[in-house]
Amino acid sequence: MPSVMVEIEVYCSCGEGLCRQTKSGETRGRVQPFFEVSPCEKCLEKAREEGQDAGYEEGQDAGYKEGQSAGYKEGGDFATKESCNL
Repeated sequence: MPSVMVEIEVYCSCGEGLCRQTKSGETRGRVQPFFEVSPCEKCLEKAREEGQDAGYEEGQDAGYKEGQSAGYKEGGDFATKESCNL
């Protein structure tokens, strides 16, 4: 089978070049060419930030609700008869 040399350039959907994040090689056995592309660092960082922000807000809301309901159970709400010992 003849060998063909091809030059390629790989870009992320955001437009960032992925030249240092792309590896090429040949598979074992069938010896077929392949490309392995790692995520774009800009998009990866953006996804981390979005995930951390969403996780923080979700955790904050859950913690607030849990603390609020625990406070009611322990008599922390002074608007109830139980907390005023009436």
